[in-house]
Amino acid sequence: MKRKQSHKILSVLLCALMAASASVALPTVIENGSLQANAYDDYAYDDYDDYDYEEEYWDEEGEEDEDDEDDELRFRAGDVFSSGDFTCYVYTNPYCDYCLRIVSYNGSSANVEVPDQIFGMNVKAIGSEAFSGCTRIKSVNLPDSIQEIGSDAFKGCTALESFVVPDDVTYIGDYAFFGCTNLRMMVCYSYPYDEYDSYYISDNAFNGCNNLVIYGEYTDPRSYIEEYADSHNIPFVAHVKVEQKTVAPNIMFLGDQIKYRFKGKGGTGIYSYKCSITDPDGTSVFEGENETGDFDFTPKKAGAYSISAVATDSNGISSSAISSSLEIRNVKNNSTISETSINKGESVTINGSVTAIPQKYQYAYVVQDPNGKWTVLQNYSSASSVKFTPSLIGIYKIQVKAKNSTGTVFIKELALKVNAAFTNDSTISKTTIAKGQSVVLKGAASYGVAPYQYAYVVQAPNGKWTVLKGYSTAASYTWTPASAGKYTVQIKAKDGHDEVKVNSFTLNVVSGLTSTSTVSASSVKKGQSVTFNASAVGGTAPYQYAYVVQAPSGKWTVLKGYSTDASHKWAPASVGKYTLQIKVKDAKGTVSVSSFTLNVAGSELTNASVVSASSVKKGQSVTFTGNATGGTAPYQYAYVVKAPNGKWTVLKSYSTAASHKWAPASVGTYTLQIKVKDSKDTVKVKEFTLAVKA
Repeated sequence: MKRKQSHKILSVLLCALMAASASVALPTVIENGSLQANAYDDYAYDDYDDYDYEEEYWDEEGEEDEDDEDDELRFRAGDVFSSGDFTCYVYTNPYCDYCLRIVSYNGSSANVEVPDQIFGMNVKAIGSEAFSGCTRIKSVNLPDSIQEIGSDAFKGCTALESFVVPDDVTYIGDYAFFGCTNLRMMVCYSYPYDEYDSYYISDNAFNGCNNLVIYGEYTDPRSYIEEYADSHNIPFVAHVKVEQKTVAPNIMFLGDQIKYRFKGKGGTGIYSYKCSITDPDGTSVFEGENETGDFDFTPKKAGAYSISAVATDSNGISSSAISSSLEIRNVKNNSTISETSINKGESVTINGSVTAIPQKYQYAYVVQDPNGKWTVLQNYSSASSVKFTPSLIGIYKIQVKAKNSTGTVFIKELALKVNAAFTNDSTISKTTIAKGQSVVLKGAASYGVAPYQYAYVVQAPNGKWTVLKGYSTAASYTWTPASAGKYTVQIKAKDGHDEVKVNSFTLNVVSGLTSTSTVSASSVKKGQSVTFNASAVGGTAPYQYAYVVQAPSGKWTVLKGYSTDASHKWAPASVGKYTLQIKVKDAKGTVSVSSFTLNVAGSELTNASVVSASSVKKGQSVTFTGNATGGTAPYQYAYVVKAPNGKWTVLKSYSTAASHKWAPASVGTYTLQIKVKDSKDTVKVKEFTLAVKA
């Protein structure tokens, strides 16, 4: 076959002219990331050579860099360098600016992964003899960026078993796979039918590959690759055409439907075809005969299958059996989740994906919450992703189910940890200090996603913001304000998802004596105690403290005069609102006062009433005695009974009478109640049972 793209023929001619020129510049060489001497004087350029040597440079990230004096790595067209297991050549042409050609493989791995980029430049071609003679290589995984496979590229790779041609490859050069005696599977989906003949594979590309079977896509009219296989006597295996192609390095997968096409040549008249297939156990699983040569088969187990076909012409003359093999592997469900650990309220994306030869898959998404409840997020559809926002904290189990056209289901199970909402627990050591003193800012966080980082920021009294320390893992920072005034202090906490929470504090920096005293409570019940805690900043130490109260009546009382006692305990004698003062006096006699309001409530109303007996004879009397404590005096009492027939009777309604005498009129069990009500209409009820006998 001849290639009809004139621009590529022109490129080859340019290559030959440049290679013949005596003035070809020596390419720069980089060994393992460092610039070296020009070691590739005799480098033989392959297929498409350089279109234009532009004086532009590339830094180590692959970005164009005009001012490159400080860059460690620089690249330009014509440079040759080594990176890892590969030696690469930088080139440019009308269709590719600053791309890479792999010129040699220097590694020892049996399974080779060619990257799609090196130093930011796209790998576009496999050069002549790049892998030639690498007898250890069993598989080579090329990136989708590859467009060309040069002459002799894999020549003599005798251990190479299978090969997947990336979709964008349009050129395979002379003897590219010559002598690959173990090569038995070649996947070529990048060659559909093309009336413009824009693909080229050399006639001798697969010479010596005697066991080769080419796997392609079933099309009508037949694809370029099927025509190529047919014209070069290479067995061709086609799959049912599907709308969506999925090409994986492994040739076939369990559950896929396979279409075989065979064609007889020579002889006379109409052919008849027989096809037989045996499974990995050697059992015959398919026998078919027809006149079209088309056979469909769906494997049921993984392993190596043997396929044979015989063509017989109208004269009864049969061909020798054509045999091939097919490896069926289990489908791999590659579904993923965008995050494995999130905070409550955040969302994740669940992506459904399978590694399999092209076939339309449908996906279902199911989750189990931390309580064990299963929910279907989305039933089977063609949607390959779904968004999920968990509502509970804990571990979720997620299942992605992939179902193919034959109804076979492959399940991938994923786990998602949902943390409590991220919180900033940072604190400040003091909220009031004297000028010249220091304050400690302590960063702390909970939940969210570790690790945490903290930043410390302050706003001075003049409104100016200053970053004391940017984000780091330092969980504390000690700071001394330069002047007196009111500061706003912020401690920012950031978790592993870059979520930020801010805690703000007000810091008073004083220049003179300032009381920072406190009291233990702002509200107590009568009879309970409150503690005065004296403290101060500024002024001149030592300090003395005095404790004073103003009763609800307005009367002031000194509980304790000036002394060095920094605390005092006191129980108010009556109910009402008190004013408490803690006075601080320094060594120079300067006084600073802190005032507080204390509300003293009465104790809770309690019904302490009693009855004189729990059992009497008919005609005898029982005495109700009303009694109460707490609440707010004065109290009132009411006396109520329920007869054995269930009827309630008020013996005496609310009054100040603290007792009542009553004689039941009949035999049976009575319920007695004494109700107590204080001056705020709070009511407490106490109930008794009285048995009345004959």
